[in-house]
Amino acid sequence: MEFLIISFIIGYLIFKNNSLKKSLGNLTQEINNINIKQNDTSNLNKNRKSTEEIIESIKRSTYYYKEKNFWDSSLEKEVYFIINNFIKNKSIKVEILPHVSLRELFKPTNDFQNRNLKQLSSYHIDILLLSEKSFVPLLAIEIDGAHHELNDKQRIRDAFKNSLLKRNGINLLRLKLNNCNSEFIENELTKLLTEAPIYCPECGGKMIEKFNSKTGEKFLGCSNFSSLDCKHSKLIDYKII
Repeated sequence: MEFLIISFIIGYLIFKNNSLKKSLGNLTQEINNINIKQNDTSNLNKNRKSTEEIIESIKRSTYYYKEKNFWDSSLEKEVYFIINNFIKNKSIKVEILPHVSLRELFKPTNDFQNRNLKQLSSYHIDILLLSEKSFVPLLAIEIDGAHHELNDKQRIRDAFKNSLLKRNGINLLRLKLNNCNSEFIENELTKLLTEAPIYCPECGGKMIEKFNSKTGEKFLGCSNFSSLDCKHSKLIDYKII
């Protein structure tokens, strides 16, 4: 009987000893894990730059430099002022902008977003005429130097612009070296802007011919009257030029 009691006590002590060892081992492991996490967090904080440090890094950056000349050529500058003076003298209802990036005019479809976004960003329209106030593109003007016919890469870029503008219903006037004079430019602008659609200055919708059932008069009304409740209207004889 005494032997059984002694054996039970010894067994109990051995069990408790193993349990203590296991608990101690688990505690040691948890302490090690905490130390590892603290070290990782400390290293992460050391490597992470503050907003101020990033801003200072940007200020020190010299990846870009200022262009010496805004215009691509003296001819482009000359054409811009011919068009700008023509618009002012004739009180033409358009806005004029030089060097408009294609990225500001078009957005790539989801299927080709990554591939084509860079292409859009690297091209621009030499001179763009937009509808007054609504800034809807009406007419793109490109000034082609001699290299446009001789350089294959330039021909490919021109074909890309031509297709993109045509697909989106924007007229394109390409000026060559032999017709960059005020008479030709003014005649072409008169013809193209006379045919250009008129857009609502409020919402950018097309202005279309409508009929007043009460007075029997015709007028130009916004095509977004039903969808956007845009009630802007103009006289039937309203012209851009």
